[in-house]
Amino acid sequence: MNYTGIILAGGNSSRMGQNKALLLLNGKRVIDYVFEMFSEFCNEIIISTNEPEAYSFLNAKKQKDNYLHIGPIAGIQAGLQASSNEINFITSCDTPFVSQAMFLYLLENAENQKIVTPTHLGISEPIIGMFRKETAQDFENAIKNNLFSPPKVEKTIGQTFVEITENQKIYNEKLFTNINTISDLQSAERFFKQNNNNPTINR
Repeated sequence: MNYTGIILAGGNSSRMGQNKALLLLNGKRVIDYVFEMFSEFCNEIIISTNEPEAYSFLNAKKQKDNYLHIGPIAGIQAGLQASSNEINFITSCDTPFVSQAMFLYLLENAENQKIVTPTHLGISEPIIGMFRKETAQDFENAIKNNLFSPPKVEKTIGQTFVEITENQKIYNEKLFTNINTISDLQSAERFFKQNNNNPTINR
């Protein structure tokens, strides 16, 4: 089966003060980790961004938002609409530790659900998950009705939550970490060093 990996790279990086996707982490750009992870099992990768020139170094389709200034829901809608595949995996550009194993675990638990997203320690991750292409229209309908919150929209579409626990092989303590601040970046650097710079830690 063919899959599409969609990387959301439309944020303002306001807390970081610079494009966090392009920051160096353990010798690579933050977005490189997500791109390389998707490259291992997705035949198509889409970077959802309104600055496609900033990611010209990546061999991926760049897709601008169809609706501006409404947050990540616009990137989700645009990415799904541009996708060539029924099964889509979505995450943001600043999640270097998300893994192929985690996404495939979500798919295994998808059954006929339109959207499957992970939860961990009581926290849900509404912009990480498996989304069927047909939901592009659902997201567009929500946007046209001025509903811009991904969790609220996903609830109306129909969503399954899959819990990821620390006793699963696919789990690591940084799995859902976002690199939003310099402190986050430094913590991620330490994590790599503690794991002997393991290049497959997010696989």
